[in-house]
Amino acid sequence: LFAFCENNDNFKYVSLIQKIFGIALDTFLLVLGPCLICVVAAIVTGELYCFFEHLIPYYYEAWTFPWFLHSFFAIFLAINVSFNYALCVSTNPGTHDSEIYKKLLKGAEESGQLNVDSRKRAMNENNGGHSNVSRRGASGESGGGTGSSSVATSTSWVDQGDFEWGYCRRTKVRKAPRAHYDHITKKLVLNMDHYCPWMFNVVGYMNYRYFVNFLIYIMTACIYGMLLTASPFVDMVRRQQAQGVPFHFGRGYNKNAAVSYTFVLALSIGTAVGLLLGWHLYLISTAQTTIEFYGNTTRAHRARLRGLKYYNPYDLGSISNNWKQVYGQMSFFVGLLPSVRAPPFPPWPQRDTEPDALQFGHIV
Repeated sequence: LFAFCENNDNFKYVSLIQKIFGIALDTFLLVLGPCLICVVAAIVTGELYCFFEHLIPYYYEAWTFPWFLHSFFAIFLAINVSFNYALCVSTNPGTHDSEIYKKLLKGAEESGQLNVDSRKRAMNENNGGHSNVSRRGASGESGGGTGSSSVATSTSWVDQGDFEWGYCRRTKVRKAPRAHYDHITKKLVLNMDHYCPWMFNVVGYMNYRYFVNFLIYIMTACIYGMLLTASPFVDMVRRQQAQGVPFHFGRGYNKNAAVSYTFVLALSIGTAVGLLLGWHLYLISTAQTTIEFYGNTTRAHRARLRGLKYYNPYDLGSISNNWKQVYGQMSFFVGLLPSVRAPPFPPWPQRDTEPDALQFGHIV
């Protein structure tokens, strides 16, 4: 394979195949998005019907106090799941054509930060590309600042400064700190974490709280569903085994089928969502996005090779402070309640230091 690719003509064919495959995959994910939205809506609606038609009557008489208590909790979960899902799908994550991005760009222009970053990057190139600065920036496409021919062209966002404005050749706009280029939507996104086909949207600065809240409520609903159906599910399996009948979900959509489907669905979805939720709780606690995690891993490895230690510049030193970068100043439980408030501004932490000092001191 390597010998095949060494030939320039062959390499062109391989590169063309990669581009075609990439375009096909991006198109598939875009087409898949609306379908997955319908799947989520069907699951939520179906489980609500199943709950009131089959599950809650299995335990309690209608209109009794326990019936009201469980009904209220189920509706509370459904409202929060639907609210956070709808907002995550419909909210602009912070693309380069959004108002929040334009506000950040205007602030950087007025403060002269764009010119400062351009001079620093040009000095870095004149020094042979070496710097004592811990580099971080936007995804993929790095280059010179607009209006300055001396700006260096970075080959990787990992090599850009932590709080430095770069330039994206694909979108032809200045690239904010922590912004990354999404190849599916073809836009820069502030604090981009990933493109989620289930959301038919990029998960980024403006909708990340909705995404995490959605995972939290889905996980809670799955645990509740398993607790509610575990006992009748086990009893049903035992009865079928005692009768010498292989396990099956039942014929038609009756009580046994409702219990079986709910338990299996809650167990499978809960396992997958639980792993994803645990990952994002870790990212929030350490002030990283998924993309930044891999970048920080690379920088930490580089630092170790030099006998140094790397520190994430966006980490404010405690889980509580890092949590506030996503949820603001309110408590954990208040932050989980439905709200359309904007996330803390700006998308990167503010420290009690001089602006120039923010560019240094993360590798010691």
